[in-house]
This record gives sequence, structure tokens and C-alpha cells, in this order.
Amino acid sequence: MVLVAAEPLGTLPAWMYHAQAPPPDHAMNMTIPGLTWPDLVFPFFLFTLGAAIPLALARRLDRGAGYGAILGGAAARGGLLVFFALFRQHFDSAVSGITPDVRGWIVGLVGFGVLCLIFTRLPDRWAASWRVGARAVGWMAAAGMFALVTHPDGTRFRPERIDIILLILAYCASFGTLVWLLTRHNLLARLAVLAFIASFRLVGYSEGWVAALYAFDPVPWLYKFSFFHFLCAVIPGTVAGDMLLAWMRSREMVAFAAVERRGWSDGRAGALAGVLVAAVPLVLVGIQARQVFVTTVLAAAVCGVAHLLARRPLGDIEVVIERLVHWGSFWLLLGLLLDPFEGGTRKVPETFAWFFQGCGLAIFVLAALLIMTDVLGRGRWLQLLVDAGQNPMVAYVGLGMVVLPVVGLTGIARVIDALAPPPWIAFGWSVVLTLLVALLARAFTRRALFWRA
Repeated sequence: MVLVAAEPLGTLPAWMYHAQAPPPDHAMNMTIPGLTWPDLVFPFFLFTLGAAIPLALARRLDRGAGYGAILGGAAARGGLLVFFALFRQHFDSAVSGITPDVRGWIVGLVGFGVLCLIFTRLPDRWAASWRVGARAVGWMAAAGMFALVTHPDGTRFRPERIDIILLILAYCASFGTLVWLLTRHNLLARLAVLAFIASFRLVGYSEGWVAALYAFDPVPWLYKFSFFHFLCAVIPGTVAGDMLLAWMRSREMVAFAAVERRGWSDGRAGALAGVLVAAVPLVLVGIQARQVFVTTVLAAAVCGVAHLLARRPLGDIEVVIERLVHWGSFWLLLGLLLDPFEGGTRKVPETFAWFFQGCGLAIFVLAALLIMTDVLGRGRWLQLLVDAGQNPMVAYVGLGMVVLPVVGLTGIARVIDALAPPPWIAFGWSVVLTLLVALLARAFTRRALFWRA
């Protein structure tokens, strides 16, 4: 996500940008079908949110939290994410519209400090009065920024100025929690909910009461019924999250000294990880080139090879990976078969093909990462991703509210701009900026400073 935001515009090949916003002008053209790696960021994000729901809430239920408390927490989380969406779009120097100069960078840095006060999970060793006081200062400072900071169009706070991605995540976090809570012991019921959501989308643009419901938006900047179809990526994520939760609980029941059984050799596990990862460029290249039939046949072959490599698991983690391979194959092939249905795979407007191809590839990548960390024991290679992943809210605003302001105020940005680097060198600078964001999130994680909604 950060890399897509940081990469130079208009200078790289079309497959380096969203398929429907090609270079050089990046004008949105919703008639263009295709799939590029930037188009996978959002479905991966939604899938990850869904997978996190069981992991985040199961322990609360185990500690005796009631459904009312869980649902109240979900509503509060959604409200905090709506605030986060408003604040980020108003004061993040990468998206706010405030001129990227000294004033804009300082606004971004101050805004980051305000978010630290509001969202950081403060240490228990702090007195309750200190924790409440820090939160109060943060909220008052946020209100002051909304009231005082002027944007180039002369306005200050406008609710229409909102990060749509975070707004969608707020809905998905709240209603994804509700769906999981009501169906956590019944997978068939959860898939039935997914079927109903898909049905609403199918008839939402036809005449009738469903279309009227679909078009009902009493508060256009805050509510659209169509937001609910993003649960098509979240619900498959909750299924994967349940698998991970069951595996984690089984590990806790076994003494750490016990040696887990292995059914796969390191070579076989590594080959499986390689096959799963290879599915990503295969689908991207094939769908972007509109070779849908060939891509579907080759993807089916890849899924078949993955199934053969994942056979006869012995250890709990191997069983989980085998199940992930099965589910990933299902969602991926379903998405490929649905490509012609809505005129091709497209991110905008969101097609079923885009949702389900994204879910399938996300599961494959998740399974490959699990092989690296828990089968092959190469977790240290991925530690930067692990640490950054534990602080996603910091990473989300780290580019525009910390990294870009710092490189701007120190003059580094002017030097880079003056050098006018060739396209791929400029992309290398984007990689550096992304790495700096990851290191920022890692620094917060290592100091146990977690941002939580």
C-alpha cells in the first residue's frame, strides 16, 4: 500500500499502476478490465482484516466477555476508524491537499503526535489518570486541528473529506465482527451470509426494492449500502482466521518442548511455498493481458500441483496449510471463472472476479508465509513484516505524516527532485520510503507502543 502511494507517477510501465488508471495521465477509466499488483493491495487488506477478527476476539470471549460487550466494542472500533479516516484525509501530507511545504509537513507531524495520544495503547504501569489525561489532550488537539487548519480551498473541517478506504474498513470491521460472532460455530451459516450479500449485489442494479435499498444514502459521505459487498473479501478472511485460531490453540495445549510431527521434507515444503507464490504473477500477467482462458487452465494446474505437494500432512501447521491450499484454490478458480460475468476483472466498480481472485491469492501468500515461518523456521527473514504488521495504523499514516515531512524538512526531497532520477531509480527511492515506513512501524512495535482502535 505504501509503495503504491510512493511510486513515481506516469514514468513506469502500465502494470506498475492500477489497471484502470494507466500512465501517463492516470485518469480513471472504469471500462478497462485487468489486474496489476497495486490492484491486489485492497483485497489483501480486506482479507487480512477478516482473518484478524477471530484472533482478536476469541480471547475476549474466552475471558468471559459477553456478546453485548463484543458488539459494543465493534461499534466503537468502527467509530474510531471513521475518525481516523477523517483525520488522515484532512492532515496527512500525502493526501490532504495541503501544499507539501513547511506548513503542510509540520501539520502532518503534529497530526501524527495527536494520533499517538489517541490510539497508543498506553502501559498499564501508568496511572489511570495519566492515561485518561493523555487521551483527553489528544482529542482536544484533534478538535483544535479540525477547527483551525485551513485547506487550499479555504475550508477547514468538511466531512466529505474522508479516506474512503478507511471508511470501508470501518464498516468491514464492525459488520465483519457481527457476522463472525453470529456464525463462529457454523461455517455453513457464514457462507450463507456471503451468498445473501452476493445476491444483493447481483440484483442491486435492477429495478425493485433491492435497488432502492442499494441507492439509499441519507448521509452520502458516511453511508452507502454498497459498502457491505466488501464483506465478500472479509468473510473468506474470517474462515482463514478460524483455521489459524484453531492451530494456535492446539499449540498452546502441547508442551513447547515437544517436537511437532513432520510429514513434509524441507524441500517439499519449500517447493509448495514456491508454487503458491508463483500463482500471483501468473494470474496478474494473464488477467492483465486478458488471456483469461489460458490463465484459468494454468492456475488450475498450479492448484493441482499445490494439492499434490500439500498431501498427507502430519503436524498441525501442515494440516492448516493444506486446508488453506484447498480454500485458496476454490476462491481463486471461482474468481477466474467469474471474470467474464461483469465485463472482466476490475477494481472499480468492484467485480466478484476481483474479490475472489484477491482472496485466493491472499490465502496462497498467507500459506507460503506460514511455511517460511513455522515449517522451515525462517521467521527471522520476515521479522520486519511481522513487526510492521503488528502496527498497521502507524504504517498507514507513516508515509504522509512522518517520512515525507522529515525528508521534506531536512531538504532530502529537494535533492532527490533536483537529480531527476530515471524512472526505475525513482522507483528505488519509493522503495526506500516504504522501507522507512516499515522501520517506523517496527520501532513502535519493539517499544510496545501499539496503536489500536
